[in-house]
Amino acid sequence: QDGYIIFRWWRHYVPKDVSDARTDLSHSETRLSIMLNGFELHIYNRSELYSEVEKAFGLKPSILIPTENLSAEEIAKIKEQALNLENQKKSKLKKKRPEAMNARTWRDLIPVIKVDISSGRFVFGNRLVPTTLCICLEEAHCVYSTKPAINPCDYFTHFVKAKVENAKVLLAPSPKYVGMSDEPPRFMGEGFVVMMSNILEFYFYMDEAGIVPDEPVLITLANGDVIQATSPPMWGIDIKCGKGNSNISYGPWADRQRDHLYKFFFPSNYVEMEPTPAPKPGEHRFVHTFDVKWSTLANATIDILFSKEKETNAVHINIGAGSYLEAVLPWITLKDGYSTKITGQFL
Repeated sequence: QDGYIIFRWWRHYVPKDVSDARTDLSHSETRLSIMLNGFELHIYNRSELYSEVEKAFGLKPSILIPTENLSAEEIAKIKEQALNLENQKKSKLKKKRPEAMNARTWRDLIPVIKVDISSGRFVFGNRLVPTTLCICLEEAHCVYSTKPAINPCDYFTHFVKAKVENAKVLLAPSPKYVGMSDEPPRFMGEGFVVMMSNILEFYFYMDEAGIVPDEPVLITLANGDVIQATSPPMWGIDIKCGKGNSNISYGPWADRQRDHLYKFFFPSNYVEMEPTPAPKPGEHRFVHTFDVKWSTLANATIDILFSKEKETNAVHINIGAGSYLEAVLPWITLKDGYSTKITGQFL
């Protein structure tokens, strides 16, 4: 809706050498602040993945390239250009990144960025899925910065810390959806509220992946032991429900909507999966998993909702502070496939 940016140009600036991955910039001064009022981000689809599905089925490209007025020769030429671009990208990966790509310049000038959001919303979905996932918040105060990565092979770690007030995750009916209706067990305002909390604390982190070295990198532990650095780049999010009212609602209906959304945003190409090849020296390292951790710092409630013939029943659970759930979502394929792991405890 509206917003403003403040750049504090008068703050004293002494250039630092941030080429060293051990440089911690998270305690630096804030020169850049962003204020957004009525901010909304809508993730409508993922055209690149559907374009890959078209290739897997041998169909003419129609999602990313309009083909109504193109001949077969022109389509073949476009495919050839796309293949050449892909080969160029692969060859670039083997070269060392230039200084700007290593983020050595802007990180030094604006090491810490503060973002305040008033009345924000993040939306995932469109009219092709029965429900749309909405993450709504009243106030959010975020800080972005970088710090040294755990593995010295990586450049640094991006992280965002955020304190959110009156957050709500809900499944709302998609406008203009024309498929079969599947009514939720209960409505709360705009839709079915999956999670709500008065105070939420987010911590999002992602390593800027480095290059696989020619020789193994050794690190010295606190006890003096020397081991080889083999851990992959880290990527994940920690969510903490603070003091106040926190509630989670789930059940068969909500799980069906999760399945619809997951299949839409991660479409299967039905091709037999190959194990992900390990990166070779000179190539970029990559993440193996996306780690999600949810915990509560105060008492909270969980409702497992079931409905039959429009009558809703619930399993109501009260949980204490210190309850948590951890989910490890695989991002690569191993020799025996991959599996999602969820662990936790309710006090």
